[in-house]
Amino acid sequence: MSAMPQPEQATPITDEVLEMSFQAIYNQLNLTLRRIGGDDLDRRALEMCIGTVEQLHIDFATRLNENADSYNALCDTLEEFQSRLNELSPLQDEIARIRQDAEDRIEATQNAVAMERLEMENKAINLQGEIDSMADQIVTAALAHKALELTHKNYVRANPTNMHDERKKLEKDVSSLRAERKDLNKRLQALQSKLNVADKEIAESRRKTVRAHQERDRLDALYSHLKKRVDLHDGREDMRHYTFVTPEGHEVTFYIYNYHFGLMTARKVFGDQVIELADFHYQIRTAAMYAVDVVPSVWGRPVYHANDMIELARNSELDEELSRRIQARMLLDFPKIHQRIQDANNVPIDELQLTAKTLSVLKKAGCESVLDIAAVLPKDRLNITGVGEKMAAEIEPAIKSWCIRWSKEHGDVEPHLSNVLASSKSRKAHW
Repeated sequence: MSAMPQPEQATPITDEVLEMSFQAIYNQLNLTLRRIGGDDLDRRALEMCIGTVEQLHIDFATRLNENADSYNALCDTLEEFQSRLNELSPLQDEIARIRQDAEDRIEATQNAVAMERLEMENKAINLQGEIDSMADQIVTAALAHKALELTHKNYVRANPTNMHDERKKLEKDVSSLRAERKDLNKRLQALQSKLNVADKEIAESRRKTVRAHQERDRLDALYSHLKKRVDLHDGREDMRHYTFVTPEGHEVTFYIYNYHFGLMTARKVFGDQVIELADFHYQIRTAAMYAVDVVPSVWGRPVYHANDMIELARNSELDEELSRRIQARMLLDFPKIHQRIQDANNVPIDELQLTAKTLSVLKKAGCESVLDIAAVLPKDRLNITGVGEKMAAEIEPAIKSWCIRWSKEHGDVEPHLSNVLASSKSRKAHW
């Protein structure tokens, strides 16, 4: 039987190496068993040796399995401990943080207490210094007091009679001064009473003067206003003559005359389009005493209130002159209406809530501003080229809507309807 090969010392002994060693022993023993030629006793001894090695191999494997199970159980235990340690790690960090915060607070508190203690020691030192200073002052004051007492005693011993007489004299002087003060107080009160009366009289005089000045200013303003009205109402202020030719070929001369009162019949004919009882209207007079009444509209344009002769007398020059006079008079008596007229003249007609077709027709007719269409009487709008009854009915609400928007921004205009009618029923205009 050949000897077992010895493993190299440098090779590490592992489970695989031991397994290979046992296999090599089996092989060698089996080879020896086949080659042996001895009797049965030798073969039986060799078989027993092989069985012993096999049992040793089995026991060794069992022991390795037990060690492996122990190792695996130990690994599982270690993993469990590691898991618990990982779970406890945040708590350890939190405990460490809390401990650090507590240590920081304790240190801060200790520092604050040390600072307070130092401050208290400093205050105690300062107070002690003040106490020492006050003690020195008290000692100095006591010494000064003793010196004054000695001086006083010496003076009393040297001049006992003079001091008694001087005290009596001073007491008399004090009594006299008190009596004089009472007398002065009485005189002062009397003078103050007279001064109060004088102040009241002066204040009343000033109030009367202010009221007189205000009344004078009011009368001056009233005078100026009345003068303007008289100058504007004077029918002789402007006697400019106008001329037109009748269809028969006769030349007729006429002039504008200012009336100092309005026409009550204007509202029956023109409704809210005119200023009723505006204390003024105009007449176009001829030499033949033929007259045409002209009333102001709410849009500052002349409204002719007569028969067909006005069609012959009307011309652009006459319209412009009448419009100028109406605007000047409205600026005095109807400033809000006058302002609305000026604003309507500056606002394009596109501001009216009209359809595109209606706007196009009005623009072709020459209406560029809100005033251009608002100043046309409702009955005359049908004379505009392209304007029918349906379109005319659309124009009037659009103008009233614009007037309402203007009133919300600038305030309502002045009442311009009849004062006689308004006395029985309020009819203030809102457009």
